[in-house]
Amino acid sequence: MDTLKVTGGTKLAGDVFIHGSKNAALPILAATLLFDDASLILDCIPKIKDVELMIELLEKNGLTVERTKEQLQIKIPENAEIISCAPDRLTSKMRATLMVLGPLLAIGKDVAIALPGGCSIGYRPIDMHIAALEAMGAEIELVHGRIFAKAPNRLKPALITLDYPSVGATENIIMAAVLTKGTTRIRNAAKEPEVTDLVRFLNQAGAKISGAGTSELEIEGVTQLKQKVVYEIIPDRIEAATFMIAAAVTGGEIRIHHTIPKHLESLIAKLREIGVEITIQDDTIVVNGKNSYQTKQSIDIKTGPYPGFQTDIQALILPLLMKNKITSVTIDNVFDQRFRHVPEFLKIGANITQINNMLIINQTEKIYSGKVEAPDVRAAAALILLGLSENITIEITQIDHLYRGYENLVEQLNALGATITSTKK
Repeated sequence: MDTLKVTGGTKLAGDVFIHGSKNAALPILAATLLFDDASLILDCIPKIKDVELMIELLEKNGLTVERTKEQLQIKIPENAEIISCAPDRLTSKMRATLMVLGPLLAIGKDVAIALPGGCSIGYRPIDMHIAALEAMGAEIELVHGRIFAKAPNRLKPALITLDYPSVGATENIIMAAVLTKGTTRIRNAAKEPEVTDLVRFLNQAGAKISGAGTSELEIEGVTQLKQKVVYEIIPDRIEAATFMIAAAVTGGEIRIHHTIPKHLESLIAKLREIGVEITIQDDTIVVNGKNSYQTKQSIDIKTGPYPGFQTDIQALILPLLMKNKITSVTIDNVFDQRFRHVPEFLKIGANITQINNMLIINQTEKIYSGKVEAPDVRAAAALILLGLSENITIEITQIDHLYRGYENLVEQLNALGATITSTKK
């Protein structure tokens, strides 16, 4: 396991370019299972652990994947020998393996996979995935921690109303319906940019999906997808958010390139409330933190589905809220264990009180040097930001989580003036 030593007190400044989105890349990679005798080129695919695991899963199902920097060339042979069984070693490490369920059922395969793993950020039910696929004719059983699924009479179209606008469930239904004869409708669908990116990719490949970016989607099944597709993944809005907050929390100025500012509107609004100066120039966001935390009001955050404040970002902004002179409140309405980073913040002096899914954040007079542990990917990044925010040195263990969601965050931050070193223990 790697350990990071972070020494803060430096105003970060310079330019940074954002990689492709992890949360867009993973379902699009899963969707490649829908193709037959095809050659695909996917640009801006980040080189992170979760993506590499998904690539390994595709290769075990007969696909050929070649990487050149951030571009993947994927070849799907005619009548590929799909094994329909994801190795436990892969499913235990990331939740995105659940994304293969819809496409494998769509192409008539029986599926056997272990219940997915990933970051322990709370209860993330798969019941909406299962209920939706069963409504489409799938037969699914959960036995001793494994999912067994089949569609003996092939999938059929359905009208599906989700109890919650789940991103994963929406994506799974879309992929299941693309090759299913007839029209499938999803109500209360997720509107996240990553869902829209999946729809845009599939439509470019010949799918017929309408309603992307709204709460109602309509998928008219097609018989086959195109054999040649070139597609560029959207930029990662969480990575962009990390650098925006890094500028604010250190009082520096960072020019963040290759972004889609619209995807970050909820964060931009909160940062401006705090006093951060933000300028938008096409796909570049310039963040100047010289006047950060000058506000005289509470900065309250409630996470929610897009376009609401993203749950992945609430941990990242916590070091900044701790500097506010007025007590702030954060409520996470998405996951019930998204505050697993808080005990680590408390170890080195944070003045935070947790009540169920709510944080009461008081101004922290002093943060101390010390040793902390990263419980998940966003917590790892949040602890780095905390270390950079003050003239202290902190040691972060269990940092391997970071590499599940960031390609080279440490190197990028160091190029902006940070002092972060990595050691293996």
